[in-house]
Amino acid sequence: MKNALALLLLSSLGCFAQAPVFPYGAVYFRKSNPPEEDWARDHKRAAQAGMNTFRHWFMWSAIEVAPGRYDWRDYDRMMDLAAENGIKVVIAEMVTAAPEWAFDKYPHARYQGSDDSVVYSGISASSATGGFPGLCLDNEDVRDQAEKFLIALVERYRNHPAILGYDLWNEHSYGGGSPQRHCTTGRTRWPGLRSFAAHRAGC
Repeated sequence: MKNALALLLLSSLGCFAQAPVFPYGAVYFRKSNPPEEDWARDHKRAAQAGMNTFRHWFMWSAIEVAPGRYDWRDYDRMMDLAAENGIKVVIAEMVTAAPEWAFDKYPHARYQGSDDSVVYSGISASSATGGFPGLCLDNEDVRDQAEKFLIALVERYRNHPAILGYDLWNEHSYGGGSPQRHCTTGRTRWPGLRSFAAHRAGC
């Protein structure tokens, strides 16, 4: 994972030379929202309104549809529309939304609640693609797969004219709630985690 994060950071350095003086825009694409028929119109209107930056969720669950097989079509379109309209893009990498095949292949990496309930793949309030809240990134199997996805993501868009940079972690407390979630790998690595989670949840 360190290699993937280093590549993300290094590939961002050249982007800032052409960055907007004052980035102004919005979060736009969180598949499958908004619908495809609105994309071109929205980009045009955003540019006309003076927006120069969009942030999109590049969700692992929506892109790697099978191990090593990526569906970039919607994301390619987002990047191209941005470039056509003079808008820069912040790529929010979302390895906190894991593919369904990964949930099936690595059941031991699913989060557990402080009450020992198992957390399965679900749909978030912002996206209908599933895969939330992801799988435990302390688990070596999942971490290796996530790293491969991040490297593929960077390699695809690092030279795209719309790229501005990367958001490396969306909402650091994601996956919390009550009961508090943790994973068996993390609990083994940090023995105090279970009691801390139980304390936070009031258990």
